[in-house]
Amino acid sequence: MFQYPFVLILLSLVCTNLLTAQIRINEVCTSNNSVILDEDGDSRDWIELNNSGSEAVDLNGFYLSDKDNDTTKWQFQTGTIPPNGFLMVFVSGKNRPSSIPLHTSFKLSQDGESLRLYDLSKNLVDSFSVPFISTDLSFGAFPDGGSYRAFFENPTPNSTNNGSTPTDHIIAFHPQFSQRASIYNTPFSVNLTTEEENGVIHYSLDGCEPDETSSIFTTPIYVDATTVISAKTIKNGLIDSKVIIANYVFTEEQTLPVVCLSTDPAYFFHNDTGIYVFGPNAEVEFPYYGANFWSNTEVPVNVQWIDEYGKVGFTQKLGVRIHGGSVSRTRPMRSLRLLANDDYGKDRIDYSLFSTKIQPSNKRFILRNSGSDYLKTMFRDGFIHNTFISNNLHVDAVCYNPVEVYLNGNFWGIHNAREKVDRYYIQSNFGID
Repeated sequence: MFQYPFVLILLSLVCTNLLTAQIRINEVCTSNNSVILDEDGDSRDWIELNNSGSEAVDLNGFYLSDKDNDTTKWQFQTGTIPPNGFLMVFVSGKNRPSSIPLHTSFKLSQDGESLRLYDLSKNLVDSFSVPFISTDLSFGAFPDGGSYRAFFENPTPNSTNNGSTPTDHIIAFHPQFSQRASIYNTPFSVNLTTEEENGVIHYSLDGCEPDETSSIFTTPIYVDATTVISAKTIKNGLIDSKVIIANYVFTEEQTLPVVCLSTDPAYFFHNDTGIYVFGPNAEVEFPYYGANFWSNTEVPVNVQWIDEYGKVGFTQKLGVRIHGGSVSRTRPMRSLRLLANDDYGKDRIDYSLFSTKIQPSNKRFILRNSGSDYLKTMFRDGFIHNTFISNNLHVDAVCYNPVEVYLNGNFWGIHNAREKVDRYYIQSNFGID
């Protein structure tokens, strides 16, 4: 007499699994600029789920994650997909799990990552490997829910992919460098190649991102001094490849990590708009209010971190602003605030910047000129904080690491790499949202 409830439970589980099997991650857009706006008028990245079955599926209690070791990163608190229907979710970081449109608590990297959908029991329902996707394109299944995945020039959020034209190859293959970014002390030549047939490699040596007007690579580039090479592949009929950057730093002896910054020089030094200079409106007396370096303007910068052993820790486009108060901003070597944002590709820096704390990823960090200690030791504050941390003194302290900084291939002094004290600092150090 006990077998009937058991049979009912078994049938319920089978039906649930069959319904769950109908749900697939169908389309992804990791750099949405003009495809669709959310309810706040923001252009946020998005994913689309497809229900290929004949019955509606309630996603309440399901989980979505971009980390293979975190099955419960974000949970649906509402959301039903009708038969043969779709549900779009903004991957925005706004964390709105209980109202339509839905917003996750995390964002996506334009450079590519993996998405995973889990059911109420944390069983994997679907996984989706996301490649680099150019702005306002999408990548998804064709036909809906199928195993073949391709790029779409005309994304279709909340709608079928079946009427779209899929293509495997819409973005040119990026260049490859014969020499890796690192620390060197003897000259060499760098050869640039691409798998793109009839593709043309354009490159720059001044920090600017190359375009069709930039130099065309024809012969190996001879490198005998600190140099930054930025290159991309351009081919008619294809979207330009992403820019690949390599910094070659020449030094006799390396004992510190090296942080290489590369950007259009105008972002820093244009007299009217450059964030690093006085500009036309600076007051004549200290602290020179009205100067460009008092602006909170953020500009893009490519950052390549090379550790003290010559190995690249990370390469990533970040936002940069001038940081600090009246003393720090007015020094010839100004402090810089570096910020990860999905507008630049990724919203985290997946690299442990500091040896004194276990932090596998960071949202922001500072390249500080040591403020009022700039003309003295240049390390006093950081040394004291590291002493607190390394001796377990249970005093809140900010990580410090001295680094050599290069800007567009020019040595820019020794800076203090520091944690940025803000809401992300509170979250990563104390676990408080």
